[in-house]
Amino acid sequence: MIGQGYDGAAAMSGQFKGVQTRIREIYPLAYYIHCSAHCLNLVISDSCNIPEIRNTIGTMQSICNFFGYPKRLEVLQRCIKDLFPSSKASRLKQMCPTRWVQRHDAVILYEEMQLAVVSALEILSNNSSTGSIEEYSWISSNISSQADQLLCAIKKLQFQVSLYVLTKVLSISVGLSRSLQLENSDLKTALDAASCVENLIEQLRINSENEFMKLFETVKKTCEQIGISDFSLPRKINRQKTRNNVPAENVEQHFLRSIFIPFLDTFLLQLRERLTSHNTILKNFSCLIPKTKNPSKEQEKSFIDLHETYSSFINKSKLMTAEEFKLWYIFVEQNEMNPKSPIDALITCDKILFPTIYLLLKILVTLPITTSSAERSFSTLRRLKTYLRNTISNETKKRWRNLRDQFKKELKKAKKPKSGSSQDGLEKCHGKWLYFVSMKFLKDVETPRHTSGTFSNDCDEDTELGHSDEQKSDSNEDQENEDNLDKETTYSLEVLDPLLPQTEVQTNLTKSGRNSPISELNNSTIKSSGQIVMYSCIY
Repeated sequence: MIGQGYDGAAAMSGQFKGVQTRIREIYPLAYYIHCSAHCLNLVISDSCNIPEIRNTIGTMQSICNFFGYPKRLEVLQRCIKDLFPSSKASRLKQMCPTRWVQRHDAVILYEEMQLAVVSALEILSNNSSTGSIEEYSWISSNISSQADQLLCAIKKLQFQVSLYVLTKVLSISVGLSRSLQLENSDLKTALDAASCVENLIEQLRINSENEFMKLFETVKKTCEQIGISDFSLPRKINRQKTRNNVPAENVEQHFLRSIFIPFLDTFLLQLRERLTSHNTILKNFSCLIPKTKNPSKEQEKSFIDLHETYSSFINKSKLMTAEEFKLWYIFVEQNEMNPKSPIDALITCDKILFPTIYLLLKILVTLPITTSSAERSFSTLRRLKTYLRNTISNETKKRWRNLRDQFKKELKKAKKPKSGSSQDGLEKCHGKWLYFVSMKFLKDVETPRHTSGTFSNDCDEDTELGHSDEQKSDSNEDQENEDNLDKETTYSLEVLDPLLPQTEVQTNLTKSGRNSPISELNNSTIKSSGQIVMYSCIY
């Protein structure tokens, strides 16, 4: 084993008692790689902890839930058809907690369809006279108040700025999110894509003032279309620490310093800590993909480190592998291969001519980069655990109980086969009820369990009680001398349980007349089969 990949749960990634630590105790070369798709998801989640961005996402989620009903959705679809006749989208997308690409698509789609959403909310909040009264007579006061609340949340400058900032960044990272969930993705390709996203976000951060100026102009146009006219600075309060009381001369500068720059800084920081930290594993492997004719000293040193790390797989000396490494660079340059990824280099590498290079490239391609394809199978559980199965009505439960009780009655009436039959008796039961055969799977549940007690009726009384010959003679003598019944006698009962050692248990029985405990014991119908039988005995 040369690699292992999981999510960031402590049970899997723990440094002391996690699964990856226990596996590395057995396979030291099985390096743990945190799933890159999970890492990107955590990057975006941590970046969205800024209050303005977090509130914006919550409002969008509420709008998606609000239009989840058929009549409300029909109003939204009419507005989309009127305002965007060429659009293929007919509804908003939910922000799925497991499908991370869908979060990007949900935010971007909402930004495109925002005018239709505002128009639909105005109709539902009775702020518009479009359509006849009968057509929207189903709108209740509860629906109207909810639509009005969502409309007020949308018609805030803070919401619009946060929406466009979020759309700007997610439009850059959506390609990376899709590439990290591919099955044939390798570590180098994923880290190169993450590095490109990091460089582009860093350029936005460096030119933040100019970039936000263009973004704010777009926000102003949208505000004019939906009827937002308040562009004043938020009220400052010195005592409140949770409020963004950043120093600003105008509204644009306020949102630049309170939303745009903090969001970019958090995104960059999280991206470097989580995704690009995998570069430590890839650092030495990058020398296997030639970009020049001759390798540099740093590349040769990295190759030597790889040789020492995987020496258990390589059966050649360092000198032989070093010369093979130089020959690999010359071979790629002469044939003009220019492999762009480890998979391309592995395909072009000759296994016989470059065995060590081929082995190391194979290890690089094998290192896990994502676990999304495995976790995506969790969604198929809905095929088994459906909504209908989880919401069985009381009427359905009542019908099932009636079927079960009827089967139980018919099972008692059913004719059973004669004793000595080779087959199971329940298998040959035949009932007159129409659904008896269909309900036969309940026979194991409804049939009483056959139990064998510790007492039997077919054994000899003296044998079951475990009396020895001496004890039998003693009991006969006692039967003859009934006049001395007040005398206290000690009896010894021998244990015949084959699972226990042969022991002798003493008990004091006081005999007084025919109905004495000892006579009851001798005349009792309780009989044993190889088990301990004791009456008023103390172990």
